[in-house]
Amino acid sequence: MEPVALGTTEDVRVSFPQEDATFIARMRAAGGGECARTFESTLSRGADDAFVLEPMGKAGEYEVLLAVRGRSGDAAVSFTWTTPRDGVIAVPEATLAIASPFIPLSEARPDMSVSGLGADPGNAAVTIEIVAADGSSQSISSDAATIGCPEGSVRFFGTGDEVSLTEAPGPYEYRVTLQLDDAVHEAVAEWPQAEGDGSQPYVPLVFEPPLPGLG
Repeated sequence: MEPVALGTTEDVRVSFPQEDATFIARMRAAGGGECARTFESTLSRGADDAFVLEPMGKAGEYEVLLAVRGRSGDAAVSFTWTTPRDGVIAVPEATLAIASPFIPLSEARPDMSVSGLGADPGNAAVTIEIVAADGSSQSISSDAATIGCPEGSVRFFGTGDEVSLTEAPGPYEYRVTLQLDDAVHEAVAEWPQAEGDGSQPYVPLVFEPPLPGLG
């Protein structure tokens, strides 16, 4: 069954009787397939008590999945919607995982991902210097393992990468140099981010200059 086509409207408004209901919308460019750029948000209630979905991303036609969760169960509906204006566009995000409390550093399998870029880079590579608590350091590098699925995303350290790390005492400082085509971006992060917060291996990366987004 083809999804309902809403055409062009300023927003999408949904009435629902349950007070504790939560609506989540996921939008992706129509016809783009599984790798199309995706936007997600939680709907807020408007002045008329209806839930309101505002445009996200650049104006255009989107495939929308709208899901509701409530006391009586969950439900979902799909439709297409042509947004008349640009909406909220999230800034690019990047995360990195190297150290973990569950395995030695020498057995770590680094994982770094970047999402929300304005365009897929033609070339991408990263170098990470890991500085231990005793001041010793070691570096690892990777070309992009995957690019463009979903659109605007890059991932490093695929299963074929040979990464050799030696044991060193934590906590650690990660000094990240990311190259996207001809531009170089740098970030510094610490792991763990707070005392007693070592169960989560992933840390957010904030780059300077900022990563190029869609907006």
